[in-house]
Amino acid sequence: MTALAAATLFLGSLMMEWEQARWAAALPEKAEEAIRARQIAQAGLDAAMGQLVRQYDTWRTGYPTVAYQGGAFEVVVRGTAAGPLLVATEGRFQTATHRKEMTLARLSTMPGALLVAAEAIDARTSDGALISGQDTRPPSSLGKAAVQVGNGGGPAVHSVYVSSQEVRNAFETARALDAERPLLLRGLGRDGDEGTDGTLGLDLETLWQEALPYVDHAYAGQPTFEDAAFGAPDTPVFVHLQGGATFAGHTRGYGLLLAEGHLVLHEDFVWEGIILVRGSGDLRIRQADQARIFGALALLHTPATPDTSGLSLALTDAAALHYSTEAIGKLAARLPSVRRRAWVVRFDYREEGW
Repeated sequence: MTALAAATLFLGSLMMEWEQARWAAALPEKAEEAIRARQIAQAGLDAAMGQLVRQYDTWRTGYPTVAYQGGAFEVVVRGTAAGPLLVATEGRFQTATHRKEMTLARLSTMPGALLVAAEAIDARTSDGALISGQDTRPPSSLGKAAVQVGNGGGPAVHSVYVSSQEVRNAFETARALDAERPLLLRGLGRDGDEGTDGTLGLDLETLWQEALPYVDHAYAGQPTFEDAAFGAPDTPVFVHLQGGATFAGHTRGYGLLLAEGHLVLHEDFVWEGIILVRGSGDLRIRQADQARIFGALALLHTPATPDTSGLSLALTDAAALHYSTEAIGKLAARLPSVRRRAWVVRFDYREEGW
């Protein structure tokens, strides 16, 4: 090895050691910058959530650029009051950048897809019927430019929420009999014993009384509706069946349906919102064929005598009941009982920048 080559190698070694030492000294500084950027991004997210708690329906301005703790954050909010919101924040500190994204929505006080306030019930299920507590977006919103949460995704509430152990036992039996579809009832009493203390955490009679002043359409007797339309996705209506009714064909409804008698939902029936059935003595509810409800079905029943219930519910064929905060939330302005208890629910959370 020549003297020049040896000197070059020696200088190269010194340069490498110097470079390694320089980066080693810079690592703590870079790590601190990254931590500070993350803290600033979180501050932007916290500020946005504080605004959304107070102005969820209207606040979409976000924060273009806000100086904070020697750096800055920006926040963007996208979405409508009816659906989930996407909140994106970016925190910057010197050379470091940290981003966070969160999908938010409000959860109603409805504790389940099917609510039963009764002493007992004859519950019958068969074939591919489904009761799901998974938060699901209704069909009317699936084509809109919004954050996709549902169709089985999102947070789960109880699929069936009941006021007595007898009613719970009836649904447990119905589930056990459905050997081919063991997931017929998803989330029946999440912790096993919830919702069996004599209350629902929601007074269905109060809900009924709150709704009556807002009734848009009232029907007496036992009418049959086929290929009918009630309301629209952005203009839900309150319908009062002073007896009961049968719905068939390609029927679509949006809003709150109050029924005081036997209710039959079959063929291609779809309702987005809440169906509340109230009665005493003999009261039968049947959901069959392709009939679907997006929102919640609530049953309020008083037995005619202490020894007989008279309440029966049958779900057959491909009938489905899907919990939907979006469909329920559209009724909250007129129904204090279902106004959101949890203003913000985290469906999804993502961050980058470490």
